[in-house]
Amino acid sequence: MTSIKETTPSVRAQRLLKALIERYIDEGIPVASKALAIDSGMDLSPATIRNILADLEEQGLISSIHTSSGRVPTDRGYRFFVDALVNFDASIKSFESLSDIENSRQSKQGLIKSASDALSGITKLASLISIPKQKQSYFTKIEFLRLSTDRVLAVLILDNYEVQNRVLFVNKEFSTEELSLCASYLNERLSGRLLSEIRKDLFSDLTSMRTSISELMMKALQITEDSHDNKDTEILISGETNLMDIKELADVQKLKQMFEAFSQKRDLIHLLDKTIASPGVKIYIGKESGYEIFDECSVVTAPYKTADDSIGVLGVVGPTRMPYDKVVPIVDLTAKFISSALKSDN
Repeated sequence: MTSIKETTPSVRAQRLLKALIERYIDEGIPVASKALAIDSGMDLSPATIRNILADLEEQGLISSIHTSSGRVPTDRGYRFFVDALVNFDASIKSFESLSDIENSRQSKQGLIKSASDALSGITKLASLISIPKQKQSYFTKIEFLRLSTDRVLAVLILDNYEVQNRVLFVNKEFSTEELSLCASYLNERLSGRLLSEIRKDLFSDLTSMRTSISELMMKALQITEDSHDNKDTEILISGETNLMDIKELADVQKLKQMFEAFSQKRDLIHLLDKTIASPGVKIYIGKESGYEIFDECSVVTAPYKTADDSIGVLGVVGPTRMPYDKVVPIVDLTAKFISSALKSDN
């Protein structure tokens, strides 16, 4: 295995690397020394350029398929390019479609869906937008109604006037008085509390009681936990077919696996959730995403906020050879647009 030289490229090496990556992003073919001499604008001899390229290869920033072929950037090279060399395009001429969406005054879900479509349309990549979990609900009241000797209907009322009914299967027949006592105990202890906090606080107390009525209350607590957990993040995906036109991803097996990942969405949720921890645009190049299916892709994400300060994430998936100078500002501006539109619509 070739060792990587951990040094920062010289200024002229950086100029050559920038020229190489920009040409490779534009054309998608290995870049020859002669083309670099022209693109870099530097008066360097062919021998000097070859020596600089050899250093960049030793640093793991570029690679060549054959010794006589041109060079291509590595994931490490793209990372250096994105962090130190790229000039992001601040132009907003591409965002007229976003203004059209805002002017149409759609529902929250409709606005986010239209923004997802616009994002994939502008970038010509696949776009991902997560719709954040609903604002956490508070316990308001629970009531029990005996249906038969082994079934009890639990009626859970939440702060947003949501009512959930659940049939509980029990091991004994409860009297009306026992059901009323159970409901009173839970309502007194839980009213006004977040569903996410309830189970952990009362679980040990009810376990130690070891009575038949405590078993009923444990089943009731399970309802509150299910109600909290079922507010799953939803992901909208647009423009998957754009990936079929990208030669690096055009392999049928790769596309099949990627579309399966889009369909299952589990890994996508985890990947997008990485962005929530800190603000701003995040760029995952190749293996940096941590998901094998995206090893040959780059994922650019940014968080947005809704009117109640819930956080969602949007992003695009494309080849590592994507025009970062244009894609990154588009993702950033789309996230800011959604945040602004959702807050002003409140």
